[in-house]
Amino acid sequence: MTDQPQPVDLSLSEGHTPDPWIAYCMTVDGETPTAEQIGEYVKNSVIKSFEESGSMDFLFISASTPDGDRDICHIGNGPNGPRNAKLLADAPAMRAELVRLRAENARLRAALSQEVSE
Repeated sequence: MTDQPQPVDLSLSEGHTPDPWIAYCMTVDGETPTAEQIGEYVKNSVIKSFEESGSMDFLFISASTPDGDRDICHIGNGPNGPRNAKLLADAPAMRAELVRLRAENARLRAALSQEVSE
């Protein structure tokens, strides 16, 4: 039996924050922030989340590596946080499926092209 990746349950991320999503490198006055400034930002995010959703949760994505666990990203505040976290956590599986589907699509196109040319 071949090990096949399990399908991602996309329903668990329904209701995530709509796109576009933009990646940023946090700066304060154009400079890399201090640990204290980052801590203040996180604290304010959790407070805002509590005010908006009643949750004091601090959500993040983590991965186990040979060198130990690593945070991949911290999830923003607000009521969509759990669904955003699920969407981001599923990203590697969705990427693998996209790569597989692209390869299958290329194979099918090549077969169709060969069939049409015969």
